[in-house]
Order: sequence, then structure tokens, then C-alpha cells
Amino acid sequence: ASEPEPQLEPEAEGSYDFSKPLDRIEEAPSTIDSPGFQDVSDFANSDQATGGLTYSLSIRGIDSKKIYGDLRDALADSRFGWDANILMKGVRNGSLTINGLNPAKTFVVVSRIKYLSLQISWRQDVLATI
Repeated sequence: ASEPEPQLEPEAEGSYDFSKPLDRIEEAPSTIDSPGFQDVSDFANSDQATGGLTYSLSIRGIDSKKIYGDLRDALADSRFGWDANILMKGVRNGSLTINGLNPAKTFVVVSRIKYLSLQISWRQDVLATI
């Protein structure tokens, strides 16, 4: 014969014995309203300037074969919409400048390379509207 399931009674505040195991765990809701983020993904993957807001990213300190390879690997994602090998041909005197990046791409690139032994700086390019 099986034991009857223990009945849970509310305990007085502050009197719970934490050495006892929990008899019942509340389940999380099974459905969550999550909005589609396709528009955010499309924005991040676009090459269009966002209202004149683009960035120029300067990367310095590309002075070894390992750093060069690590940087190329970080930039080699098809979602960027560029060929990392062609981009890396722009390295001159240990520096690379990537112009015309939208804010999302700039953030992703910097996030990927910030742990490499590189000096990273960026400049916001504001296009004048007349």
C-alpha cells in the first residue's frame, strides 16, 4: 500500500524549516507571449544606414599571425554580409578600418573582438541632411 500524499498547510511567516525538502514545486506557465524579433534581426543584418547613423571601426595591433587569424575568424560570419578574407586584405601596418557599419553590426563586431589583444576605437559618422 502506498502512503497518502502529505497535505500542505501554509506555515507562519518566518517559521519554515529550510532543512525539509519541498513537497510541491509550482510549475512555470507553459506558454509565454513572445513577440517576433524578425524585424530586429532584419535590421541587424541590413547594410542600410539608419537615418544617417553609421560607424567607422578602427582596429590596431594586428601584429602577429595568430591575432590576424583570430580577427579573421571573428569577422567570418555570413550574417555580416561581407567576405572576411577580402576585408582582411585591408590590413595595413597592423591596422584595419571598417567604414559604414550600422550600429548593430558595430556592436556585434566589437563584442566579438574585445577580448583579443587589439586596440579598438570607433567613430560615429553623421551624414548631414540639407
